[in-house]
Amino acid sequence: MNTPSNKSIIKAKIATLKLERETSLRELNEAIQETTENLKPSNLIKRAFSNLTEGHTIGDSISSVVIGLASGYLVKKTLFSKSKNVFLNMAAMLVQSYVSNAAANNSEEIKSKGGDILHSIIETITSLFHKFKAHQKEEEEEEVLEEEANVQT
Repeated sequence: MNTPSNKSIIKAKIATLKLERETSLRELNEAIQETTENLKPSNLIKRAFSNLTEGHTIGDSISSVVIGLASGYLVKKTLFSKSKNVFLNMAAMLVQSYVSNAAANNSEEIKSKGGDILHSIIETITSLFHKFKAHQKEEEEEEVLEEEANVQT
């Protein structure tokens, strides 16, 4: 029976531990290099811009907050503009808080409806502008005809 001696077992364990240490050191060096590369200012800036352009979550959340705050503020100013009554001011804060929260939670619908309203306003203004231009042109033509009639007489 050949049983390994304690010396050979220890040597085998030492060899295994040396391999594990080399592997750990190599992985640690790779992690340090990757971290160093990621922390370079140019890479930080690139990553920040790519996150902003790729993900709409930041922009969406910011717009939701802005829509909510603006809606709440407008409702408060519209309904309770210059009240000196303490109870009305407290009610105004509650209403503002409720409206801000509701508007922030439904910001996509508000943006959609706002876009529709803006589109109809632009169409109306464009239509009025074209009517105005057509009316101006008609007036100019009438003036020219009147001048020609005056010249002939």
